[in-house]
Amino acid sequence: AKEENIQKQDYIGFYGMDPETFDYLYTYKVIDSQHFANFIDGLIEHDSYGNLVGAIATDWEERENSTIWRFHLRQGVKWYTDGGEEYAEVTAHDFVAGLQHAADFQSQTLYLVQSVIKNLDSYINGEVSFDEVGVKAIDDYTLEYHLNQSTPYFPTMTTYSILLPVNQTF
Repeated sequence: AKEENIQKQDYIGFYGMDPETFDYLYTYKVIDSQHFANFIDGLIEHDSYGNLVGAIATDWEERENSTIWRFHLRQGVKWYTDGGEEYAEVTAHDFVAGLQHAADFQSQTLYLVQSVIKNLDSYINGEVSFDEVGVKAIDDYTLEYHLNQSTPYFPTMTTYSILLPVNQTF
């Protein structure tokens, strides 16, 4: 992996309304997402031609007829403060923490994955604990989703803000 030169730069944006929240795991509003789209990466993103390419994930694979999806994360991706100071590395645990935060705070986009990810609906209804939900950090750089049924389009779903990471400590 090549070393990246990260420079602190001002972010300048133009908008007609103030954002309601910077909690990108909670909101579904365009006015909010116009901002966080510039601040956070997910597992996969669309390139300029609409193809799925790795963002934080280097590669991914499906197992058991697309009911299990495993993502391998790029090492060395960092969390930064608004002052540009590095404070942690992005890990698979952050994606797990992100989904739990979204579920616990009743994200406005929860409906997108609630019936897809195994036991997520049951967790939201208070029937199981979060460790029974189908998202697992196998290790720091391997993330796995267990789904309720075959979902060959799941990699596209990882571009949704509901599946973004949040720093576990934060």
